[in-house]
Amino acid sequence: METVLDAKRAYQHYTTVLEMVNAVSDGGTVIAFGDNKSPLYNAEDRPPTLCEYFYVILSDGLRKDVVAFGFTSPNIYMRRVWDKVWSVDWAQVGIANINTLLTQKADKNKALQTNLYAQYAQDVQAPNLSITPEILFNNPPLDNMALLDHRALGYNKAGRPAGAPPMSSSMFANHFETLTFNLYHNRALQVATQCYTGEDNGRIFLRTRHRDNNNYDYTQWQAWREVATCYCEDMEWKALPMINGWINQNGDSAAALKYRKGADGKVVYVTGRIKQPNAITNDNRVIAYLPAGYRPKNYYWRTLSSETKDSIVTLRINLDGKMYILTQHSNVQTMLNSDLPICLTIPI
Repeated sequence: METVLDAKRAYQHYTTVLEMVNAVSDGGTVIAFGDNKSPLYNAEDRPPTLCEYFYVILSDGLRKDVVAFGFTSPNIYMRRVWDKVWSVDWAQVGIANINTLLTQKADKNKALQTNLYAQYAQDVQAPNLSITPEILFNNPPLDNMALLDHRALGYNKAGRPAGAPPMSSSMFANHFETLTFNLYHNRALQVATQCYTGEDNGRIFLRTRHRDNNNYDYTQWQAWREVATCYCEDMEWKALPMINGWINQNGDSAAALKYRKGADGKVVYVTGRIKQPNAITNDNRVIAYLPAGYRPKNYYWRTLSSETKDSIVTLRINLDGKMYILTQHSNVQTMLNSDLPICLTIPI
């Protein structure tokens, strides 16, 4: 086998690609670089696109196949020589074909993407391996799974498999997209993403299979760890409607009573500056009701004070979301008629 290396510049004296191809011995393989200092760069029989090319010539005697890989542009061309003459024109292949498809109509783009995804799915997921949630979370058959195995799994809470990630707090069912990465049967990483619409959504869990005991058998799964949570909708501030004559302390939008969940979905924030213009009674001391999904699991109390009045007041939230004032005396009446700052962090 003959190989022409770039350092030798043995192809510099060739003025055409065909001349270089014919110089390849029978059964030989040549790799040549037609850079912009070589006559091959402007050869009349070079590929149609002007650029520097790596030429790979495969020869078995009369037949020689030439592949030109563009160095300065994403183009690949092929051409054949038969009995020392070109038998076909340059044909563009590979990356250029994909680029052409991507620039055509949307329906062709969709078809291309579908085909690429089908190939991806075949490579990622063992096509004939049926894995139930119970098998996946209890003892995945790592020896039979692909190195990267994808599963979409759903189950009712009542039928939660042992070994599954922790249950969501409010959804009636759990649905996970699960990726399992395994080097061999004793070491693996599993990523479970909860993809569900509602209050619990976008939770991501990780667990690993590696040594966690003293006998070094690497066969036990570590406990699930929740590594990320996204409650995008619930992190937006929402107006909390007030009742019984309660109003904002002033016209500034920052004073409006509002609520939202925290990033981990485990707390609710309530903030605003409000007041009760009327005399406090057993009825109108109820300020508002937090909606379902934003209520504490246990009764919640918080002591509030004013920036302008020398008094404090106790606020309580019941399990049904009822938010109301407990304290009733003259100093509290003066404060509530003037300004009651609200800044609550409520575990839910």
